[in-house]
Amino acid sequence: VGMGVFLAMMTRRGHAEYRPLVDRYRVFVRQGLQDADYTTWGEVDRASRRRLFNYPWVAEFHLEHYRVTGRRQSLLDACATLLKCYEKPVSYAFVESPECEVVVALREAGLAAEADRLLNAIKRHKDVILGVGSGVSKEVNYAPEGLAGRLTQLLGVAKLMGEAKYRDFALKEIL
Repeated sequence: VGMGVFLAMMTRRGHAEYRPLVDRYRVFVRQGLQDADYTTWGEVDRASRRRLFNYPWVAEFHLEHYRVTGRRQSLLDACATLLKCYEKPVSYAFVESPECEVVVALREAGLAAEADRLLNAIKRHKDVILGVGSGVSKEVNYAPEGLAGRLTQLLGVAKLMGEAKYRDFALKEIL
C-alpha cells in the first residue's frame, strides 16, 4: 500500500503518467484489501488476522487519491477506513496516521459532519492512550517508531482540537 501512496504523491507532483496506475490501484485497495464495511486486510485472500496498522496506510492512500483526483468518494473512503480502525478502543498509536489531515480535508471539502464524527473517534482513541500510559502497546512495547507515532499524533490532535491535555501528555510522558 505504501507504493500506492508513493505513486499518488508522485502523480500529485507532476508525474501524470502514474495517474492510470493510481486509479486502478484504488479499485484494488477498495475491492481487494477492504470489505464493503471498510474492514481492512493485509492480504487479498483475507487469511491474515486483522492488523490495525494496515488501516492508516489504506486511509493515507485514499487521502492521496483524493488529492490527485478531487474525487469526494476517496476522501470519504479515507474517513470510513479510519472510523473502522477506531471502532473499538485501542491503546496504541500507529507509526503513521493521516487522521488529522483527513479531518482538515473533510472540513475543507464542506463535510463538517464527517469531520466531527472522525474527530470524536480520534479523541476517544487518544483518551485511551492517555488513560493507559505512554508505553503500553498491543504490538511492540517501546519501539521507537511507536513512541514517535504516539508523540506526533498526540501533538497533531492537540493542535487540531486546541486541547492542552494531549500536548502535555505527549511532552511529559512520551518525550
